[in-house]
Amino acid sequence: ADMRGCFASDGRPRLLLGRAAADAAAVIEWTAEQSWCTGKVGLAGASYLATLQWYTAALAPPHLAAIAPWEGITDPCRDTLTHGGIPETRYSEFWYRAMHTGSKPASASLRRLTPWLLRRFPDRFRHVAAPPKLEDVTVPALVGASWSDQGPRNRGSVEGYTRIGSADKWLYTHGRKMWQTYYSPEALDVQRRFFDRFLKEEDNGFDTVPRVRLETRHDL
Repeated sequence: ADMRGCFASDGRPRLLLGRAAADAAAVIEWTAEQSWCTGKVGLAGASYLATLQWYTAALAPPHLAAIAPWEGITDPCRDTLTHGGIPETRYSEFWYRAMHTGSKPASASLRRLTPWLLRRFPDRFRHVAAPPKLEDVTVPALVGASWSDQGPRNRGSVEGYTRIGSADKWLYTHGRKMWQTYYSPEALDVQRRFFDRFLKEEDNGFDTVPRVRLETRHDL
């Protein structure tokens, strides 16, 4: 499904994730009604597609059964726009351009507004790019995090895993390249087994997998 206002989708693109999450929730419910669907829908993806999962799962679509957010932010203000309290002006510029690839009308950019808003309204700034209500996420979750991707995604992933209300949640950490690891045979097998367990209800032993996979580096 193309995002609102991009490529084949009508409407105006939105920079923030609240509208996109509502759209994603609508797609989930549409999918669940199709004859080829069992009624259990899962979400998987890395980076932006992981962040969108946090926001979408917090809305609790009735037919969302499992998520696998891999290295995505959970708080745009603290993770990206003002990482460590310092206004960010480079990554957000790249992100603004990337988000408008294929878009028709443009949406407002926070790049120039971020320092202005933070300086004049420090107590209200977080409401501009509010984080999702992670405690409202209750579906099973397989969360990916890396120590090599410094900045927004490692903090966001660990915060997400810690704070979500899911009874069934796993944290998969690594210190290698993000996309190379995400598509590696090992990581794909873990994701497949996770979804087989919670979308197909297979008794494949995934419940016995340790809840945290910790990868560390050692000198030789």
